[in-house]
Amino acid sequence: ADGGADLLLGCDLVVATSTENLSKISSDRTAVIVNRFVTPTAAFASDPDLDLTAGPMLDAAGQATAENRLFSVDATRVATALLGDAIFANPFLLGLALQQGRLPVGLASLRRAIELNGRSVEANLEALQWGRLAAVNLEAVQRCAGLDGPAKHSKPMPTPPETLSALVTRREEFLEAYQDPSYAARFRQLVESATSSARAVGASEAFPKAVARSYSKLLAYKDEYEVARLLSDPGFREQVEAQFDGDFRLFWHAAPPRLPGIDRVWNRRDAETNRTRKLSLGPWVFPLLGWLARLRFLRGSLLDPFGGNPHRKLERRWIGEYEDTVGELLEGLNFENSELAARIAGLPEGIRGYEDVKEASAREVFRERDELMTQFRAFARNPDSME
Repeated sequence: ADGGADLLLGCDLVVATSTENLSKISSDRTAVIVNRFVTPTAAFASDPDLDLTAGPMLDAAGQATAENRLFSVDATRVATALLGDAIFANPFLLGLALQQGRLPVGLASLRRAIELNGRSVEANLEALQWGRLAAVNLEAVQRCAGLDGPAKHSKPMPTPPETLSALVTRREEFLEAYQDPSYAARFRQLVESATSSARAVGASEAFPKAVARSYSKLLAYKDEYEVARLLSDPGFREQVEAQFDGDFRLFWHAAPPRLPGIDRVWNRRDAETNRTRKLSLGPWVFPLLGWLARLRFLRGSLLDPFGGNPHRKLERRWIGEYEDTVGELLEGLNFENSELAARIAGLPEGIRGYEDVKEASAREVFRERDELMTQFRAFARNPDSME
């Protein structure tokens, strides 16, 4: 046992490594045991660019305490693999802390507390035992769970940036599955034009990379056909079956698009939010989704039953506007303004959400685009204005 030591037992990494909690750590007496798995917080909904990667948070914990007093493990992943539910990550961590001698109570007290709680007693006791074993041989526990990975906290190796070629290939393959080869070729053509222009003026790959990311995002708007393709993909069913055991049924909670013929006789609007109310659709809908996915060749055509939806019209219009914007950037691109061009080209990555939420997000993005394009045009008329 580590006599006299304090313990920070972090079942939630974001909470455990908050400024308030880390300020209470003593570097020479506080042990830190944390779950490396990151659970997105409510703040992420309002700030989707919030950095919730584990590395910086673990580094902060490591700086607050001595290196030999920090122990991190992806308890959520291990507990889910061993016991079928992430909820057992907490007793797993308790067992780990107990075996390391970090708790002020003994095994008998923990076992009795679990029994008195009366909820999933056997599974919680099993998670406790797995945690005790993890304290002695985490690698063995990970092997039993069918997992590989680092046992203890170490500074994460930096991930090399994705090359432009790899980025374009990956997005092109996705767009081909999303629609067809000609749609993917349309994407590649614009990116290749951006790449050639950047190379001609001696600029970096930041501009063509921004075009690749933003253009593919706009092209692959998530409409009815794409939702149907994703939900009818065999890989989706395999993921569900890998996560749940026994006999289960899938239900799809969906808000079908606004269609004039239906909306005239059926008011599906929520009076408070003014958004379409969701429906709960049973297992019978999934075969129909497979057929709908096969009809994606109708997307954007005169025969597209969803083509008149105001949201879909906007999404298609944004694609054309982006192509026009990039075309203007290509005409005025030079080495000095290439950084500004990359910033403008990357703005659509900030469009988030779906339907009304997405449109509100897009308005902010386009407002910034118009402001930056004014700067870009001013520089085209007077290059000295960038100095």
